[in-house]
Amino acid sequence: MIYVDHSNDIEPDSIFISINKGYKHLSAKEIELVSEIWSSESTTINLDKVKVIPYLDSKVLQIIEDDYGLVLEDFENFFITGTNGKTTSAQFVSQILNINNINNGVMGTLGCYINGKNIASQRLTTETPIYIRNFLKKCLDRNTTKIIYEASSIGIESNRLEGLSIDHSGFTNFTRDHLDHHKNMPNYLKAKLELVKNTKNSFTYNLDDDSSNNWIKAFSGESKFSISCIKPSADIFFSVRKIYSDGKIAFDIYSPWGSSEGCAPVFTDFNLVNIFIGLPFLMHQGLAFDSFISSLSLINLPTGRQKLIKYKSNKIFIDYAHTPDAVEKLLSGLSRLKSVKTTLIIGAGGNRDHGKRSLMGSISSKYANHIIITSDNPRGEDPQLIADMIAEGIEQTASYEVILDRAKAITTAIKKLTCDETLVIIGKGHEDYQIIGNKRFHFSDEEEVNKCIT
Repeated sequence: MIYVDHSNDIEPDSIFISINKGYKHLSAKEIELVSEIWSSESTTINLDKVKVIPYLDSKVLQIIEDDYGLVLEDFENFFITGTNGKTTSAQFVSQILNINNINNGVMGTLGCYINGKNIASQRLTTETPIYIRNFLKKCLDRNTTKIIYEASSIGIESNRLEGLSIDHSGFTNFTRDHLDHHKNMPNYLKAKLELVKNTKNSFTYNLDDDSSNNWIKAFSGESKFSISCIKPSADIFFSVRKIYSDGKIAFDIYSPWGSSEGCAPVFTDFNLVNIFIGLPFLMHQGLAFDSFISSLSLINLPTGRQKLIKYKSNKIFIDYAHTPDAVEKLLSGLSRLKSVKTTLIIGAGGNRDHGKRSLMGSISSKYANHIIITSDNPRGEDPQLIADMIAEGIEQTASYEVILDRAKAITTAIKKLTCDETLVIIGKGHEDYQIIGNKRFHFSDEEEVNKCIT
């Protein structure tokens, strides 16, 4: 038996928890599948299955925990927040634990993983409290109690982390995003700082971020660790020695647990911050510093993050970058790789923050020799109007064109590649769909690239 709060998760004999009258959206087939429908109010649907529980919202999590045998204090949790880098950081921490045979679970944009195995997808970066408890039950069944979470600002603000112990946290960076929801940057920051305020043990943060002083003031837990590639006084200081053409980065690191040379196949230096965000948590798990360093040569970038596809002498990168800061860091980092010409394919999601579109256009023209503006997930907006907003930020002297059909944009760019060029396709990364209007269509940047080159 399983408790669910979304129709997509219904299995035979599930108990459906009706939050905010969710039962109204169940189909006849879904109602037939569930064993019971719990609601805090009476309903007119299939009365034989409805169980009315007064004040259900305040009781249901404890009921589920008791039924599953979950003691939340038995889990040691690490939450990673920040505008960009959450997925990469979470996956890196999990990979390092897996390499060292330490059981772990991770929840985030790419789905739910236990010991490196994907067991479910996620609709949200930070899932609902009921969904999280279903995941924790699967972790418990596999003797796994070290859990890594991506904590989004909306998830924190919506109290989706309810009941979980914020043992450790990390803050990657803070830049413009989600203003369609938060309305302004202070509100956005306030949401993220709630996680920092409630952190009990270690807090690790990027000292080089302009907002880091606000994070430090919010923290009152046991120990904090700063990361920097600029300030040698940081708790964790690193410097890049060399970036190789195959993406390996050689570096030096100085930390409270030791100093060392190291190498990681992560292409861009900002990914070193994404790695080191997890260092204090990993040390807290008893991992030796030498084991941490040796593990870094074995890690892989997560799906849809700087995914490299080689085509003749050319490099094609697919990345999820969809904020001005992420675009800047990605293109700046990749610009260090030797390339005769860089072509960028860029779009922006519809029904989202309009203000970032021209900013991304401006950044694109700083680094790309040619830009193709295309559709991302236009949703309910006119794709041409979105493209126009991106184009507003592009420098007048820059070379660009608009090809709204994303598949055609990719095909066009690949056909124009000659020798030793770089093509960067951003915005969707791991996503295998495109949302046009209110419909979702199958679409994968990686699949489209492979169609063109095979």
